[in-house]
Amino acid sequence: MRISFALLAAALTYKTVSAASCAAEAQGYPCCKGCTVVATDETGDWGVENNEWCGIPKSCSGSSASSCWSEPDYPCCSSGASIVYSDGQGDWGYEKDNWCGIVNTSGSDTCWSLPDYPCCSEGTEVAYEDDLGKWGVENNGWCGIKPTTNSKTTKKTTQKATTTKATGSTTDPVYNKSRKQSPYPEAKGNCGSWALIDNVCCAEYCDNEDSTQGCATCGGHGSEHCKVVDSFACRSGDRGYDFYDIPNEFHYSRSTHFGLTFGGACGFGLYQVCGSDHNYTGEFATLCDAFCKAYPTLCKDPEGRTYRGNFAAPQGNYYTQFWGSLEGDQDNYLSCGECFEVYKTKPDGSDYKPGEEGYQPPVLLSVIDSCPCNANGKWCCGAGWDQCQEIDFKYGCPVPKDSIHLDLSDIAMARLQSGSSNGHMEAGIIPNKYRRVPCPSLGNMYIWLREDAGPYWFAFSVVNSAGFGAIAILEAKNDEGKWVKMIRDPNYTMSRPQERYGVWVTPQDTGPYNLPVDIRLTDGSGVTVVAEEAIKSFDPPADAIKGYYYIDIGINFPEIPIPDPE
Repeated sequence: MRISFALLAAALTYKTVSAASCAAEAQGYPCCKGCTVVATDETGDWGVENNEWCGIPKSCSGSSASSCWSEPDYPCCSSGASIVYSDGQGDWGYEKDNWCGIVNTSGSDTCWSLPDYPCCSEGTEVAYEDDLGKWGVENNGWCGIKPTTNSKTTKKTTQKATTTKATGSTTDPVYNKSRKQSPYPEAKGNCGSWALIDNVCCAEYCDNEDSTQGCATCGGHGSEHCKVVDSFACRSGDRGYDFYDIPNEFHYSRSTHFGLTFGGACGFGLYQVCGSDHNYTGEFATLCDAFCKAYPTLCKDPEGRTYRGNFAAPQGNYYTQFWGSLEGDQDNYLSCGECFEVYKTKPDGSDYKPGEEGYQPPVLLSVIDSCPCNANGKWCCGAGWDQCQEIDFKYGCPVPKDSIHLDLSDIAMARLQSGSSNGHMEAGIIPNKYRRVPCPSLGNMYIWLREDAGPYWFAFSVVNSAGFGAIAILEAKNDEGKWVKMIRDPNYTMSRPQERYGVWVTPQDTGPYNLPVDIRLTDGSGVTVVAEEAIKSFDPPADAIKGYYYIDIGINFPEIPIPDPE
């Protein structure tokens, strides 16, 4: 398997050299593994690797690194190649479906943050630091700070993830983060008992009642006290996002619970529903026992945390989103696979202390379903539109403007109330605080390949994704050697965008895709990985669970440690 990271310099491999000595060792700095010089002083040549200064080894003297620094891992670009990305190693181009290094022949000093961000002026203070380097802010925008010989630092400490920075898009130039989603196509009479507004089905409520879902008790559609929720709450969340980093700040809300299901909107099937420490019953017991025996990694919890069996359905305009940087005019990003850490709080929003009555450890959970506003107007329409005033939590109703509602699995709710997946759930609604966190790295990603797959059509879901968690772009390589962007299952009612199914399918007339099939995955932060020969057979083995053929694709996104709470 091969990893190709489109946007993060930390994941591009360095040229390996022998463990020769360097002058920097005398000053307490390690020798570089590569030969890329970013600064020179009286000590000698210096490089930057893993965000640390290092000394250029003597073995680099006279090496080909000066003529083509990216070899042997990546070829040198042809003359005149365009810069599509820059980092601490140098400028990168993209030719023949592969990264290549651009040699600077002008003798000028290149700013590593170009072309996406300008270089900072001399003396700019460091505002943020990540694997790419140090960032400053000038003219209300990010800029890259060049390494200097007077700024050698030790290994960075954990950074505050609340300061986020969108990296450059890998999609076509026509798609940009300022692009807004198009109006929904005309819809007629397919909303049932819900209201149709701006061509999407929306919830309605009685404005003369504290708690209501629908208008049956105040005269029905069009009556004096029947109010329709704003369409913003019922369509895709118009986030305007380019790729972005995972925030770390806490938000306050409340959570309900909705049982267990194999039919979540994300199309994950048995994944994240089954775990190893819960007493399942009925069909769940039979299928989860078989699933955990066949795929033990997918039933394993990270050390010191509960995870499997913990899942959530966020409010619909968080589940389905529109990102201007991705292809499509509506509903082009789903939060399937994103991870959250959830704490039960006291009714006033304050924390329970360990050992205090009512305290239970937080749960780590993953998004596998949607809570659409049209069908759940009481809880899932978001700030200003929820109709649950009978609860008395400080942050319960309305939910704060920057918060979302999370409908939890019974397993997650039981753990938050009792500390056990099999414990008692005294309350149906609890106050909480939550934050987005990186998803744990527990083995490789898997795909759930659907039945009837073949060279001209196949469909699958991606599960167990580490890091950002959700997949933004998915591509498969066809027999012509072209990377073809797969699409989310297009068979959904556009007037109900918050119910969109999360399965990826091959577009029509793009095959054949003969075995083995390579796939390329890009997550919501812009990191790309390639799984070579991910699909070796369209047919499940004889001992596979019928209807649930999961394939280990041999790779995952880089692990991102979960930061300590702030």
